[in-house]
Amino acid sequence: MEHDKFKAVNLCIQESALLTAAVGGLSAPIIERFLRTGNETWDGAGSGRFTLAQLMHHEVYTRAAKAALRTLT
Repeated sequence: MEHDKFKAVNLCIQESALLTAAVGGLSAPIIERFLRTGNETWDGAGSGRFTLAQLMHHEVYTRAAKAALRTLT
């Protein structure tokens, strides 16, 4: 029973990441990692020094992560 619940949660996370990534043309594993850990792992995250391209990249992934979180509820 417990295993089935974990399997269902894992499936929901994977589907949410895949759906969100497909819409934005992004990397599903990166979004899935965020959904599981809450850590921002895309380029430049946490470095404190960003280029304009990294800021735009960060914004795209942040929007995608928020959309993925909304699909989980």
